[in-house]
Amino acid sequence: MTSIGDEAQLQIIADRIGKAAATIAIREFVQTHPHFEAPPAPKPETPTYVKWGAGIGATLVAAAILWMANTLNQLQLTVARIDERQITDTTKADVRDLQRRVTALEQGAAQ
Repeated sequence: MTSIGDEAQLQIIADRIGKAAATIAIREFVQTHPHFEAPPAPKPETPTYVKWGAGIGATLVAAAILWMANTLNQLQLTVARIDERQITDTTKADVRDLQRRVTALEQGAAQ
């Protein structure tokens, strides 16, 4: 006569043995008949709208970089022109100041 604990333990052992035997049988069957094997999972593909969005975004970023480079180049040229004009203006102002002084001295000496 078996006890309740023995019956529960035997049931657990029988379930494990049955699952193991079924797994082995299925594995052997698939190895001998590969055309019954499950197809591989399909590779997920990036949607078209994401590809287009990435292309447009990359184009905008490239255009922004080129625009910034062009703008900075023009700014550099403008600053260089301003510097040249300031140098020229101060030189002309110095010459005018000197001419005014010399004229004043000449007129003072003539009197």
